[in-house]
Amino acid sequence: MLRHVFDEDSRELLAEILRVDFEVFTAADGKSALETFRVFRPHLVLTDESLPGMLGSALANAVKQIDPYVRVVLVSGYGPLAQSASDLVLRK
Repeated sequence: MLRHVFDEDSRELLAEILRVDFEVFTAADGKSALETFRVFRPHLVLTDESLPGMLGSALANAVKQIDPYVRVVLVSGYGPLAQSASDLVLRK
């Protein structure tokens, strides 16, 4: 299962592409992303650093506290990020 959080247009476009092969859950902000994770427990979280209400790095840390084995990919257009539990950081 994959879950992805970005701005609405790119979030829905990527979700549509990934749904060809994966079950995908989306969320519009950090709080709902964390709740979606708690409910569906995907194996991979793909998130942007710039989320409304919660940074992606904070989401990564919260997700890893719930399930340390889940993989988290953080996408960012920013410079150095705060300490994060993400497994991979992709730069925009």
